[in-house]
Amino acid sequence: MTLDLRRLTYFIAVAEELHFSRAAERLGIAQPPLSQQIQKLESELGAQLFDRSRRSVELTAAGRALLPEARKLLALSGQIAQLPRDVTAGRAGRLHIGMTGSTGFRIVPQLLRRFRAAYPKVDIALNELPTTDQIDQILAGEIAVGLARDPQLPRELRSAPIWSEPLVAVLPGDHDLASGGVVDIAGLAAEPFVLFPRSRGPGLHDIITSACREAGFSPHIAQEAVQMQTTIGLVAAGFGVSIVPASVQDFRLHGVAYRQLDDAAPRSTVAAIWHTGMASPVRDRFLEIAGGQSDEGVHASS
Repeated sequence: MTLDLRRLTYFIAVAEELHFSRAAERLGIAQPPLSQQIQKLESELGAQLFDRSRRSVELTAAGRALLPEARKLLALSGQIAQLPRDVTAGRAGRLHIGMTGSTGFRIVPQLLRRFRAAYPKVDIALNELPTTDQIDQILAGEIAVGLARDPQLPRELRSAPIWSEPLVAVLPGDHDLASGGVVDIAGLAAEPFVLFPRSRGPGLHDIITSACREAGFSPHIAQEAVQMQTTIGLVAAGFGVSIVPASVQDFRLHGVAYRQLDDAAPRSTVAAIWHTGMASPVRDRFLEIAGGQSDEGVHASS
């Protein structure tokens, strides 16, 4: 049996007014057609919904049971009718996002909080991926937008900065420089470095190594680590020192000291990445929110 949603609307009006004339006036129809539609609904359901008398209208037990379910069904039908419009406008749907591990400490949580508040109907699928993997998956249409540091992009992709911050030194807690103040990059020349492979994020890797060369040395990379948390753990274990984005300081680990670099410290910029040839309304709404975060975060310090 298929229920007529219009008749359920009529039923709710009568149930709430408990008066056929007032319900008809509320619905903008005449009373006789309203009474006929209620009778047809009762016939379809095989149950009387109202006790009628000349002086009053009351819900029967069947009517009282039907009322909350009818309200739920009409609300759901309204949501279903609205869904295609919301998807077309980017207010609903599914958004696949890629992010590098180092953006997960501060930038991504703030951005996703703002986006979810603005578009609660969007289902987010978040994948932690190195920059190079994000680029490959965006090109393949597997993710709609990436969040990466200082990306080097093919011409099919575009990017927009959403956050900029300085880099800081990461030292073992017992290092001579750990108890001091600002660290000069040149003071790290003799230290072994823990750094991620260039193939996983060439942009940030080049910024770090270029800063070292400008300070007069090429860093000796004693150990590579893909995940930023692993890098910090290896520094704590005494494998060497590292240079990381300032927001990574949110990851606190015993045996590690973060120290500000001198005034010439390089900066890292987090950018949103997307494919210019692939349309996605929900991605465009995300980029609008990310652009708003850029106004606040592009000059962030520590």
